[in-house]
Amino acid sequence: MFRILALSGIFLLLSSSALSADSSMIHIGQKAELFRKWHRVQDNYMLITGPIEFQEEDTDLHSKGYRVSSANFLSGEIVREIFDYPVNQSPVNIFEQVRKSLEAQGYEEMFWCAGERCGNVEGWQLYLTDLVGEHTGFQYFVSARKVVKGDTKIDYVSFYVNEIDGQSRAMIDIISEPVNHKFDVVIKAKEMARTLEKDGRVIVNGIYFATDSSELKKESSLALKEMRDVIAQNTGMNFMVVGHTDNVGGVSYNMSLSKKRAESVVKELISKYGVDQARIKFNGVGPMSPLTSNSDENGRALNRRVELIQL
Repeated sequence: MFRILALSGIFLLLSSSALSADSSMIHIGQKAELFRKWHRVQDNYMLITGPIEFQEEDTDLHSKGYRVSSANFLSGEIVREIFDYPVNQSPVNIFEQVRKSLEAQGYEEMFWCAGERCGNVEGWQLYLTDLVGEHTGFQYFVSARKVVKGDTKIDYVSFYVNEIDGQSRAMIDIISEPVNHKFDVVIKAKEMARTLEKDGRVIVNGIYFATDSSELKKESSLALKEMRDVIAQNTGMNFMVVGHTDNVGGVSYNMSLSKKRAESVVKELISKYGVDQARIKFNGVGPMSPLTSNSDENGRALNRRVELIQL
């Protein structure tokens, strides 16, 4: 079964599972050109539901700088696509057509804004991507939700449009239930041991936490078993689990969250998988050791990770 979402003459064909890599989104019409696309089968997502403000002072929860005044923290499958439009398609025209289309398809608006009411464009570039545009006065944003399959499933949409280099550029994120193939990314104990021997550390994919929490999700079990196996196979070594975050939010908050998440992993390895407590420690470094730039969501997703380090 498919649902059709028409956006300003561009039709998004969404499968009922919404966003699998083979049937993500097909855009046709109005000569909109695909500029960038990425897809994640499972990740956390911050859905913006309020203006982006500049905070003048550091607090316990937030560092000085741009922050989202209101947001919903989600977890699911995410597809992002960025499009460039012909010069005769203005941001406001595209935005109004999108809002009408979302309403026609049964989406409920959670938040929308235009121009300066959205806040400074530099904040949106920080939280979305620096590719979205450059003019505060030409920016438009809407976030919306739709209940599908009775009350058992909710799809979310985040849409932002601005002008860059004299033409409109729009970004759409669709957040839906994760597919059942995410475990394919779990690294095996043999590969983990090889990387540890070479680099002294390894990123452990397949560790999932509840949104904005240190609570481990049950689907982390396969990755935890592989961690247990590599520790058991290297009896003469001790290890440390290190948590990492992106740079969204206050430094002190992220430091605390990353440490609590690493602690949750260690406690689970000890209590459920029989790892010797004397052989494993934990720590968290928050956003202090990024793998890549935090300038867009793709980079921030890579920076949110758990590592196993050989001591």
